[in-house]
Amino acid sequence: MSIKDVDGHKLMYYPEEVAQWKKTGAATPLHVEIGPTNRCQHHCSFCSVDWITHGVVRINTEVLVKAIHSMADVGVRSIYFAGEGEPLLHPGMEKFVQAAAERGIKTSMATNGGLLNERRLKELLPYFSWIRFSIDAATAESHQSIHKSKDFDRVIRNIRAATKFKKDNNLSVELGAQFIVLEENLDELEMFADLMKDVGVDNIQFKPHHN
Repeated sequence: MSIKDVDGHKLMYYPEEVAQWKKTGAATPLHVEIGPTNRCQHHCSFCSVDWITHGVVRINTEVLVKAIHSMADVGVRSIYFAGEGEPLLHPGMEKFVQAAAERGIKTSMATNGGLLNERRLKELLPYFSWIRFSIDAATAESHQSIHKSKDFDRVIRNIRAATKFKKDNNLSVELGAQFIVLEENLDELEMFADLMKDVGVDNIQFKPHHN
């Protein structure tokens, strides 16, 4: 693999590492994506890995904490918690993000938002650089149709609590909301933008669905 094969949109922030790579041909990852579990309490109609999200596979907590310290030792700068399942279904998430913060690694997460309740906010939110909530609907009916879940009201309540917690504690974490555009939610784009503005997120993303 050469430097031409790599997505370059973040490489501009690491010119010394890029120069070293070009000079020696050797480098360690700057960014790592981790799927802590393949479990998910939602079963989204567009999920490309839904066939494996019904199991109970979790990365061992202590093994991953140790691995995060090893990543820091070799120069990893950021970790994105996402993958095949819902990261917050792993009971060790608080330990993961706190270990990363301890070593100066930036962290981010994609979540459906159903489990980020007020109890967990203080142990998670201060340590993230950003969180993206996958919502994909502006109404409970559409959310249930797409996510196969009755969590919509809980998700919106949790995000409101997160934006309030961020404001009250003057945190720098960016809170964003994602909307995968499908035929069944196409007429809710503007409604979603209005709802998220009211909820208080920092940004929203509309993405086309693709297989």
